Amino acid sequence: NNLPAAVSVVGTEGAPAGTVVIQHATISQPSASAGTGVSVGAAFSGSLSLSSVSVTGGSAGVRVQSADARVRLTNVTVRSPAGIGLNMAAAGTAIVGGAVSGCGGAAGIKLGPAAAGSTVTGTVVRDNDMDGIDVYAANTTVEGCSVLGNREDGIYLDTGAADSVVTGTVAGNNTRYGIYTHALRTLIENCSL
Repeated sequence: NNLPAAVSVVGTEGAPAGTVVIQHATISQPSASAGTGVSVGAAFSGSLSLSSVSVTGGSAGVRVQSADARVRLTNVTVRSPAGIGLNMAAAGTAIVGGAVSGCGGAAGIKLGPAAAGSTVTGTVVRDNDMDGIDVYAANTTVEGCSVLGNREDGIYLDTGAADSVVTGTVAGNNTRYGIYTHALRTLIENCSL
């Protein structure tokens, strides 16, 4: 969307990569028209670390458009955005802990095709209007998560999510499937559905 974000990390093509750290922050957006909580532009090629950040409302929680950024989200909580809670395009993204809930008309977490090698560990993803976690990227890992009460699939793995692993995860009480995969060579183990 073209709405302003509460926090924008833009980056400049060809500029030296930098580090952006956001810790212990609360972002509260009054409505969907308020824009994204944290938005990272496609030209940013540095490191982004969010730790103990809470985003409520707005059009989306955290959106990373750069495939080249190095992203780590630790204990990030997103509540009730109008769109996707965590929308990641960066390869090797690490999402650790935290919670995503109440995303309207969208998935809680989306790992886009460029987010190969990403991990989601120990995150609670619940009560979203579509899937809990959408995986479009290869070699991803979902581990030790609770994915509950979503209005479509708990975890959806698209054809591009080949060689991915879902382990030690609870994916129950979702309207459709706990885990639904189109991906080749998907390993699902030690999960409760």
